[in-house]
Amino acid sequence: PEIILPKDQIPHFSFEDTPVSEVFGAIEIAYGVDILYDAELLKDCPLTATLDNQPLNEKLMIICKAVEATYEVLDGQIVIHSEGCRN
Repeated sequence: PEIILPKDQIPHFSFEDTPVSEVFGAIEIAYGVDILYDAELLKDCPLTATLDNQPLNEKLMIICKAVEATYEVLDGQIVIHSEGCRN
């Protein structure tokens, strides 16, 4: 998938101690995809990363590695599997 926003509206994918829910929200808007995950399990999982120049699948791999999760694409949606993260 490619970013669907106009070039001047593309957010910077640079996060510092950002809740992973906000990171997923930014990706959903930028790429026009739905990301399904357990918000309660991941609510205390912060992410510090710069993901500006990676394709979507690489962004997801980095995020999932950081918050101890995995992902798969099902019916055009991204599904995040996690048992929560250790802070």
